[in-house]
Amino acid sequence: MIYFVCTFPPIICGIGDYIKCLVSKLPEDSWRVISPETGTFAISDEPCDHHVSYTISLSNPHLPPDLDGDLLWFQHAFGMWGDPSIPFIKLIKEAKQKKNKIVATLQALHFQSVETPFGFDEREYELLKEVIPYLDALPVFSDGTRRAVIRAFPEYKDKITVLRHGVQTYPAMVPQESAKKIFLKYLMEQADIPGKQKEEITALYDMFFSEKTVLIGNFGFITQDRDPLSVYRLRESLDKKLPDHKVIAIYTGTIQKRVDKSPAETLPLLNRLKSIHDGRGNLFFENYLPDEILPFAFRSLDYTVIWYQKATQSGRMAFAQGTGSCTVGRDIEGVGETLNLSGLPAAVTMDELSEKIKRLVLKPNLREKVERASNDYVNRFSFGSQARKHLLIEQHIRSQEKMPFLDRTV
Repeated sequence: MIYFVCTFPPIICGIGDYIKCLVSKLPEDSWRVISPETGTFAISDEPCDHHVSYTISLSNPHLPPDLDGDLLWFQHAFGMWGDPSIPFIKLIKEAKQKKNKIVATLQALHFQSVETPFGFDEREYELLKEVIPYLDALPVFSDGTRRAVIRAFPEYKDKITVLRHGVQTYPAMVPQESAKKIFLKYLMEQADIPGKQKEEITALYDMFFSEKTVLIGNFGFITQDRDPLSVYRLRESLDKKLPDHKVIAIYTGTIQKRVDKSPAETLPLLNRLKSIHDGRGNLFFENYLPDEILPFAFRSLDYTVIWYQKATQSGRMAFAQGTGSCTVGRDIEGVGETLNLSGLPAAVTMDELSEKIKRLVLKPNLREKVERASNDYVNRFSFGSQARKHLLIEQHIRSQEKMPFLDRTV
Protein backbone atom coordinates (compact mmCIF):
# COMPACT_ATOMS: atom_id res chain seq x y z
CA MET A 1 0.00 0.00 0.00
CA ILE A 2 1.23 3.51 -0.88
CA TYR A 3 -0.12 6.38 1.19
CA PHE A 4 0.29 9.67 -0.71
CA VAL A 5 0.56 12.60 1.70
CA CYS A 6 -0.64 15.68 -0.18
CA THR A 7 -3.67 17.68 -1.27
CA PHE A 8 -6.46 15.99 -3.21
CA PRO A 9 -9.67 17.29 -4.84
CA PRO A 10 -12.00 18.94 -3.97
CA ILE A 11 -9.01 20.99 -2.77
CA ILE A 12 -7.99 23.19 -5.71
CA CYS A 13 -4.28 22.56 -6.11
CA GLY A 14 -2.05 21.41 -8.97
CA ILE A 15 -0.51 18.66 -6.85
CA GLY A 16 -3.98 17.41 -5.94
CA ASP A 17 -4.84 17.17 -9.63
CA TYR A 18 -1.52 15.44 -10.32
CA ILE A 19 -2.20 12.76 -7.70
CA LYS A 20 -5.79 12.31 -8.87
CA CYS A 21 -4.53 11.57 -12.40
CA LEU A 22 -1.84 9.25 -11.03
CA VAL A 23 -4.03 7.13 -8.74
CA SER A 24 -6.66 6.75 -11.46
CA LYS A 25 -4.10 4.47 -13.15
CA LEU A 26 -3.20 2.47 -10.01
CA PRO A 27 -5.02 -0.63 -8.71
CA GLU A 28 -7.67 0.47 -6.20
CA ASP A 29 -6.21 -1.59 -3.40
CA SER A 30 -2.68 -0.19 -3.87
CA TRP A 31 -3.15 3.40 -2.71
CA ARG A 32 -4.72 5.79 -0.24
CA VAL A 33 -4.27 9.55 0.31
CA ILE A 34 -3.75 11.48 3.54
CA SER A 35 -4.65 15.10 2.80
CA PRO A 36 -4.69 18.40 4.67
CA GLU A 37 -8.11 19.46 5.91
CA THR A 38 -10.35 20.88 3.20
CA GLY A 39 -10.93 24.10 5.14
CA THR A 40 -7.29 25.09 4.67
CA PHE A 41 -7.56 25.72 0.93
CA ALA A 42 -10.03 26.84 -1.71
CA ILE A 43 -12.26 23.93 -2.74
CA SER A 44 -14.41 23.04 -5.73
CA ASP A 45 -17.80 21.34 -5.84
CA GLU A 46 -16.19 17.96 -6.48
CA PRO A 47 -17.11 15.35 -3.82
CA CYS A 48 -14.50 13.94 -1.46
CA ASP A 49 -13.03 10.57 -2.39
CA HIS A 50 -13.58 7.67 0.03
CA HIS A 51 -9.93 6.64 -0.47
CA VAL A 52 -8.83 9.98 1.03
CA SER A 53 -8.52 10.99 4.66
CA TYR A 54 -8.76 14.82 4.94
CA THR A 55 -7.30 14.94 8.43
CA ILE A 56 -3.94 16.76 8.49
CA SER A 57 -3.99 20.01 10.42
CA LEU A 58 -1.23 22.32 9.19
CA SER A 59 -1.23 24.10 12.56
CA ASN A 60 -0.79 20.84 14.49
CA PRO A 61 0.35 18.22 11.97
CA HIS A 62 0.19 14.52 12.79
CA LEU A 63 -0.13 11.35 10.77
CA PRO A 64 -3.11 9.04 11.38
CA PRO A 65 -2.41 6.07 13.68
CA ASP A 66 -1.91 2.50 12.45
CA LEU A 67 0.41 3.31 9.55
CA ASP A 68 3.28 1.18 10.80
CA GLY A 69 5.10 -0.48 7.94
CA ASP A 70 3.26 1.37 5.18
CA LEU A 71 5.07 3.40 2.54
CA LEU A 72 4.36 7.13 2.75
CA TRP A 73 4.92 9.14 -0.43
CA PHE A 74 4.95 12.88 0.28
CA GLN A 75 4.32 15.50 -2.40
CA HIS A 76 5.79 18.90 -1.63
CA ALA A 77 5.40 22.46 -2.85
CA PHE A 78 5.80 25.59 -0.76
CA GLY A 79 2.34 26.72 -1.84
CA MET A 80 0.88 23.70 -0.06
CA TRP A 81 3.09 23.30 3.02
CA GLY A 82 4.11 26.92 3.55
CA ASP A 83 7.52 28.59 3.71
CA PRO A 84 9.26 27.34 5.76
CA SER A 85 7.53 23.97 5.36
CA ILE A 86 7.39 23.13 9.05
CA PRO A 87 4.33 20.80 8.85
CA PHE A 88 6.01 18.83 6.05
CA ILE A 89 9.24 18.44 8.04
CA LYS A 90 7.36 17.41 11.20
CA LEU A 91 5.43 14.72 9.32
CA ILE A 92 8.58 13.35 7.67
CA LYS A 93 10.22 13.00 11.08
CA GLU A 94 7.10 11.45 12.61
CA ALA A 95 6.98 8.93 9.76
CA LYS A 96 10.60 8.00 10.48
CA GLN A 97 9.78 7.45 14.16
CA LYS A 98 6.92 5.15 13.12
CA LYS A 99 9.43 3.21 11.00
CA ASN A 100 7.56 3.89 7.77
CA LYS A 101 9.27 3.74 4.41
CA ILE A 102 9.41 7.34 3.16
CA VAL A 103 9.50 8.78 -0.37
CA ALA A 104 9.18 12.46 -1.21
CA THR A 105 8.66 14.24 -4.51
CA LEU A 106 9.62 17.90 -4.20
CA GLN A 107 7.70 19.13 -7.21
CA ALA A 108 9.15 22.62 -7.44
CA LEU A 109 12.92 22.10 -7.24
CA HIS A 110 14.91 24.51 -9.39
CA PHE A 111 18.30 23.68 -10.86
CA GLN A 112 19.28 26.95 -12.56
CA SER A 113 18.80 29.33 -9.65
CA VAL A 114 21.69 31.67 -8.80
CA GLU A 115 20.85 31.62 -5.07
CA THR A 116 23.04 28.58 -4.37
CA PRO A 117 26.03 26.96 -6.13
CA PHE A 118 23.90 23.88 -6.80
CA GLY A 119 21.08 25.58 -8.71
CA PHE A 120 18.44 25.43 -5.95
CA ASP A 121 16.77 28.39 -4.34
CA GLU A 122 18.15 28.86 -0.82
CA ARG A 123 14.88 27.70 0.79
CA GLU A 124 14.90 24.54 -1.36
CA TYR A 125 18.47 23.73 -0.33
CA GLU A 126 17.67 24.20 3.35
CA LEU A 127 14.59 21.99 3.07
CA LEU A 128 16.49 19.23 1.27
CA LYS A 129 19.27 19.35 3.84
CA GLU A 130 16.65 18.91 6.57
CA VAL A 131 14.69 16.00 5.08
CA ILE A 132 16.88 13.99 2.70
CA PRO A 133 18.54 11.96 5.51
CA TYR A 134 15.09 10.60 6.46
CA LEU A 135 14.08 9.53 2.94
CA ASP A 136 14.33 6.11 1.37
CA ALA A 137 13.95 7.63 -2.10
CA LEU A 138 13.85 11.05 -3.73
CA PRO A 139 12.36 10.85 -7.24
CA VAL A 140 12.83 14.04 -9.28
CA PHE A 141 11.18 15.21 -12.49
CA SER A 142 14.23 16.02 -14.62
CA ASP A 143 17.85 15.20 -15.38
CA GLY A 144 18.79 18.75 -14.39
CA THR A 145 17.26 18.37 -10.93
CA ARG A 146 18.98 15.02 -10.44
CA ARG A 147 22.37 16.55 -11.22
CA ALA A 148 21.70 19.45 -8.83
CA VAL A 149 20.73 17.13 -5.94
CA ILE A 150 23.82 14.97 -6.48
CA ARG A 151 26.09 18.04 -6.54
CA ALA A 152 24.63 19.20 -3.25
CA PHE A 153 24.28 15.82 -1.52
CA PRO A 154 26.59 13.27 -3.20
CA GLU A 155 26.36 10.92 -0.21
CA TYR A 156 22.67 10.34 -1.02
CA LYS A 157 23.14 9.67 -4.74
CA ASP A 158 21.60 6.20 -4.55
CA LYS A 159 18.30 7.60 -3.24
CA ILE A 160 17.69 9.69 -6.37
CA THR A 161 15.99 8.62 -9.57
CA VAL A 162 14.33 10.49 -12.42
CA LEU A 163 10.57 9.91 -12.57
CA ARG A 164 9.11 12.39 -15.03
CA HIS A 165 5.83 14.23 -14.54
CA GLY A 166 2.95 12.20 -15.93
CA VAL A 167 0.92 13.37 -18.92
CA GLN A 168 -2.86 13.05 -18.93
CA THR A 169 -4.01 11.39 -22.15
CA TYR A 170 -7.46 11.27 -23.71
CA PRO A 171 -8.95 8.19 -25.41
CA ALA A 172 -10.20 10.16 -28.42
CA MET A 173 -8.60 13.40 -29.58
CA VAL A 174 -11.33 16.00 -30.05
CA PRO A 175 -11.03 17.93 -33.35
CA GLN A 176 -9.83 21.45 -32.71
CA GLU A 177 -12.93 23.04 -34.28
CA SER A 178 -15.24 21.04 -31.99
CA ALA A 179 -13.12 21.97 -28.96
CA LYS A 180 -13.36 25.67 -29.86
CA LYS A 181 -17.16 25.47 -30.07
CA ILE A 182 -17.37 23.86 -26.62
CA PHE A 183 -14.92 26.33 -25.07
CA LEU A 184 -16.51 29.42 -26.61
CA LYS A 185 -20.00 28.25 -25.66
CA TYR A 186 -18.83 27.91 -22.06
CA LEU A 187 -17.40 31.46 -22.08
CA MET A 188 -20.55 32.94 -23.63
CA GLU A 189 -23.15 31.03 -21.62
CA GLN A 190 -21.68 29.75 -18.36
CA ALA A 191 -18.53 31.62 -17.37
CA ASP A 192 -18.76 34.17 -14.58
CA ILE A 193 -17.46 37.07 -16.69
CA PRO A 194 -18.98 40.49 -17.53
CA GLY A 195 -21.73 40.61 -20.14
CA LYS A 196 -19.67 43.00 -22.24
CA GLN A 197 -16.92 40.39 -22.57
CA LYS A 198 -19.46 37.80 -23.67
CA GLU A 199 -20.62 40.21 -26.37
CA GLU A 200 -17.02 40.65 -27.51
CA ILE A 201 -16.62 36.87 -27.89
CA THR A 202 -19.83 36.77 -29.94
CA ALA A 203 -18.49 39.50 -32.21
CA LEU A 204 -15.21 37.61 -32.70
CA TYR A 205 -16.84 34.18 -33.02
CA ASP A 206 -16.32 33.61 -36.75
CA MET A 207 -12.75 34.92 -36.52
CA PHE A 208 -11.82 32.10 -34.12
CA PHE A 209 -12.49 29.58 -36.88
CA SER A 210 -10.68 31.37 -39.72
CA GLU A 211 -7.69 29.59 -41.30
CA LYS A 212 -5.87 32.92 -41.06
CA THR A 213 -6.29 33.15 -37.28
CA VAL A 214 -3.56 32.03 -34.89
CA LEU A 215 -4.84 31.51 -31.34
CA ILE A 216 -2.21 31.52 -28.59
CA GLY A 217 -2.64 31.48 -24.84
CA ASN A 218 -2.74 29.66 -21.54
CA PHE A 219 -5.06 29.02 -18.61
CA GLY A 220 -4.74 28.58 -14.87
CA PHE A 221 -3.80 30.39 -11.70
CA ILE A 222 -2.34 33.88 -11.98
CA THR A 223 1.14 34.17 -10.46
CA GLN A 224 4.15 36.39 -11.12
CA ASP A 225 6.49 33.47 -11.83
CA ARG A 226 4.15 32.05 -14.49
CA ASP A 227 4.15 35.46 -16.23
CA PRO A 228 0.73 35.45 -17.95
CA LEU A 229 1.64 38.77 -19.58
CA SER A 230 4.10 36.86 -21.76
CA VAL A 231 1.16 35.61 -23.86
CA TYR A 232 0.44 39.19 -24.92
CA ARG A 233 4.09 40.04 -25.54
CA LEU A 234 4.31 37.02 -27.82
CA ARG A 235 1.19 38.14 -29.67
CA GLU A 236 2.76 41.54 -30.30
CA SER A 237 5.87 39.90 -31.74
CA LEU A 238 3.88 37.44 -33.88
CA ASP A 239 1.64 40.21 -35.16
CA LYS A 240 4.66 41.82 -36.82
CA LYS A 241 6.00 38.56 -38.25
CA LEU A 242 2.65 37.33 -39.61
CA PRO A 243 1.02 40.39 -41.27
CA ASP A 244 -1.38 38.21 -43.28
CA HIS A 245 -2.76 36.52 -40.16
CA LYS A 246 -4.91 37.57 -37.24
CA VAL A 247 -3.16 36.67 -33.98
CA ILE A 248 -5.38 36.44 -30.87
CA ALA A 249 -3.94 36.00 -27.36
CA ILE A 250 -6.15 34.61 -24.59
CA TYR A 251 -5.61 33.96 -20.89
CA THR A 252 -8.24 32.76 -18.44
CA GLY A 253 -7.47 32.42 -14.74
CA THR A 254 -7.83 33.58 -11.15
CA ILE A 255 -5.62 34.21 -8.14
CA GLN A 256 -4.97 31.01 -6.17
CA LYS A 257 -5.58 30.77 -2.44
CA ARG A 258 -2.16 29.79 -1.08
CA VAL A 259 -0.64 29.11 2.32
CA ASP A 260 2.56 31.03 1.59
CA LYS A 261 1.21 34.13 -0.20
CA SER A 262 -1.48 36.74 0.34
CA PRO A 263 -3.82 37.28 -2.63
CA ALA A 264 -3.06 41.00 -2.30
CA GLU A 265 0.46 40.35 -3.62
CA THR A 266 -0.96 39.33 -6.98
CA LEU A 267 -3.58 42.08 -7.33
CA PRO A 268 -1.31 44.44 -9.35
CA LEU A 269 -0.72 41.64 -11.89
CA LEU A 270 -4.46 40.90 -12.06
CA ASN A 271 -5.19 44.58 -12.66
CA ARG A 272 -2.55 44.70 -15.41
CA LEU A 273 -4.18 41.72 -17.12
CA LYS A 274 -7.57 43.41 -16.93
CA SER A 275 -6.17 46.57 -18.46
CA ILE A 276 -4.50 44.74 -21.37
CA HIS A 277 -7.82 43.17 -22.42
CA ASP A 278 -9.11 45.03 -25.49
CA GLY A 279 -11.79 42.62 -26.70
CA ARG A 280 -10.12 42.25 -30.11
CA GLY A 281 -6.65 40.73 -30.07
CA ASN A 282 -5.84 40.64 -26.36
CA LEU A 283 -8.39 38.67 -24.35
CA PHE A 284 -8.30 38.14 -20.59
CA PHE A 285 -11.09 36.55 -18.57
CA GLU A 286 -10.95 36.38 -14.77
CA ASN A 287 -12.49 32.96 -14.44
CA TYR A 288 -11.57 29.54 -13.04
CA LEU A 289 -12.10 26.99 -15.80
CA PRO A 290 -13.80 23.82 -14.49
CA ASP A 291 -12.08 20.49 -15.03
CA GLU A 292 -14.55 19.38 -17.68
CA ILE A 293 -13.85 22.48 -19.83
CA LEU A 294 -10.07 22.78 -19.41
CA PRO A 295 -9.13 20.06 -21.97
CA PHE A 296 -11.29 21.73 -24.61
CA ALA A 297 -9.75 25.12 -23.80
CA PHE A 298 -6.22 23.84 -24.35
CA ARG A 299 -7.25 21.91 -27.46
CA SER A 300 -8.70 25.16 -28.85
CA LEU A 301 -5.31 26.85 -28.84
CA ASP A 302 -3.00 26.68 -31.82
CA TYR A 303 -0.10 27.21 -29.42
CA THR A 304 -0.06 26.90 -25.63
CA VAL A 305 2.55 29.33 -24.31
CA ILE A 306 4.73 28.38 -21.30
CA TRP A 307 7.05 31.32 -20.58
CA TYR A 308 7.77 31.18 -16.87
CA GLN A 309 10.13 33.57 -15.09
CA LYS A 310 11.27 30.69 -12.89
CA ALA A 311 10.48 27.24 -14.13
CA THR A 312 10.61 23.79 -12.61
CA GLN A 313 8.45 21.12 -14.18
CA SER A 314 5.03 22.31 -15.33
CA GLY A 315 1.91 20.29 -14.70
CA ARG A 316 0.03 22.75 -16.85
CA MET A 317 2.37 22.07 -19.76
CA ALA A 318 1.95 18.31 -19.35
CA PHE A 319 -1.82 18.74 -19.31
CA ALA A 320 -1.77 20.88 -22.47
CA GLN A 321 0.42 18.34 -24.28
CA GLY A 322 -2.00 15.57 -23.43
CA THR A 323 -4.87 17.43 -25.11
CA GLY A 324 -2.93 17.64 -28.37
CA SER A 325 -2.22 21.37 -28.10
CA CYS A 326 1.11 22.38 -29.70
CA THR A 327 3.02 23.57 -26.64
CA VAL A 328 5.83 26.12 -26.96
CA GLY A 329 7.90 27.96 -24.41
CA ARG A 330 10.99 29.20 -22.72
CA ASP A 331 14.08 27.00 -22.73
CA ILE A 332 14.60 27.06 -18.98
CA GLU A 333 14.99 24.33 -16.35
CA GLY A 334 12.43 21.51 -16.33
CA VAL A 335 10.17 23.26 -18.85
CA GLY A 336 12.99 23.55 -21.37
CA GLU A 337 14.12 19.97 -20.77
CA THR A 338 10.61 18.67 -21.40
CA LEU A 339 10.07 20.79 -24.51
CA ASN A 340 13.36 19.59 -25.98
CA LEU A 341 12.65 15.93 -25.19
CA SER A 342 9.22 16.37 -26.79
CA GLY A 343 10.58 17.93 -29.98
CA LEU A 344 8.58 21.10 -29.28
CA PRO A 345 9.74 24.70 -29.90
CA ALA A 346 11.83 26.06 -27.03
CA ALA A 347 13.65 29.38 -27.08
CA VAL A 348 15.80 31.63 -24.94
CA THR A 349 14.24 34.90 -26.17
CA MET A 350 10.69 35.85 -27.06
CA ASP A 351 11.79 36.92 -30.55
CA GLU A 352 13.38 33.52 -31.14
CA LEU A 353 10.17 31.79 -30.04
CA SER A 354 7.97 33.91 -32.29
CA GLU A 355 10.29 33.14 -35.21
CA LYS A 356 9.90 29.40 -34.56
CA ILE A 357 6.12 29.72 -34.35
CA LYS A 358 6.10 31.72 -37.59
CA ARG A 359 7.84 28.81 -39.34
CA LEU A 360 5.24 26.36 -38.02
CA VAL A 361 2.36 28.61 -39.13
CA LEU A 362 3.77 28.99 -42.64
CA LYS A 363 4.86 25.34 -42.97
CA PRO A 364 1.99 23.07 -41.86
CA ASN A 365 4.00 19.92 -42.68
CA LEU A 366 6.66 21.01 -40.18
CA ARG A 367 4.03 21.57 -37.51
CA GLU A 368 2.61 18.09 -38.11
CA LYS A 369 6.08 16.64 -37.58
CA VAL A 370 6.48 18.55 -34.32
CA GLU A 371 3.08 17.40 -33.07
CA ARG A 372 3.89 13.75 -33.85
CA ALA A 373 7.08 14.03 -31.79
CA SER A 374 5.13 15.56 -28.92
CA ASN A 375 2.56 12.76 -29.12
CA ASP A 376 5.36 10.19 -28.86
CA TYR A 377 6.48 11.87 -25.61
CA VAL A 378 2.89 11.90 -24.33
CA ASN A 379 2.51 8.16 -24.91
CA ARG A 380 5.89 7.38 -23.36
CA PHE A 381 5.24 9.33 -20.15
CA SER A 382 1.48 9.00 -19.79
CA PHE A 383 0.12 8.73 -16.25
CA GLY A 384 -0.50 5.04 -16.92
CA SER A 385 3.19 4.51 -17.59
CA GLN A 386 4.30 6.67 -14.66
CA ALA A 387 1.90 4.93 -12.25
CA ARG A 388 3.55 1.58 -12.97
CA LYS A 389 6.93 3.15 -12.18
CA HIS A 390 5.63 4.28 -8.79
CA LEU A 391 4.83 0.65 -7.99
CA LEU A 392 8.30 -0.32 -9.20
CA ILE A 393 9.91 2.18 -6.82
CA GLU A 394 7.79 0.82 -3.96
CA GLN A 395 8.94 -2.71 -4.83
CA HIS A 396 12.63 -1.69 -4.85
CA ILE A 397 12.32 0.11 -1.51
CA ARG A 398 10.61 -2.80 0.22
CA SER A 399 13.22 -5.24 -1.09
CA GLN A 400 16.04 -2.77 -0.26
CA GLU A 401 17.27 -2.75 -3.83
CA LYS A 402 19.03 0.12 -5.59
CA MET A 403 16.71 2.66 -7.20
CA PRO A 404 15.74 1.73 -10.79
CA PHE A 405 17.09 3.78 -13.73
CA LEU A 406 13.58 4.75 -14.97
CA ASP A 407 13.44 8.04 -16.96
CA ARG A 408 17.00 9.33 -16.88
CA THR A 409 18.20 10.33 -20.37
CA VAL A 410 21.82 11.29 -19.59
